[in-house]
Amino acid sequence: MLAFMANGGLHLYVHSTLVSLTRETARGLSLGYMTEDEAKTFVRDSSSRDLGVDVALSIVLPDKPHSSDVRVTLLVTKEQMARFAPFTSLLPFALSYAVTMRSLQ
Repeated sequence: MLAFMANGGLHLYVHSTLVSLTRETARGLSLGYMTEDEAKTFVRDSSSRDLGVDVALSIVLPDKPHSSDVRVTLLVTKEQMARFAPFTSLLPFALSYAVTMRSLQ
């Protein structure tokens, strides 16, 4: 029972870290204080430091004049999740989070 509770806590930690990284990356790109290369470096460094894994990153920048939205998606695979919490491998999914923000540029 205690192992399942600890596993749930680790799962929640990974999820909240993923949400924070995704939102900060999208915010930086939409407000213009990060370039695409800086965003990739930020995600790589932060995920390695905070999670110990390299997360998959997808960035979709605005295609003006058709769109002004920045979309950032981060993914932690099921195999990577197993490094944090052994019972996570029993779950049939990976963790991903996507954020779309309106670009002001």
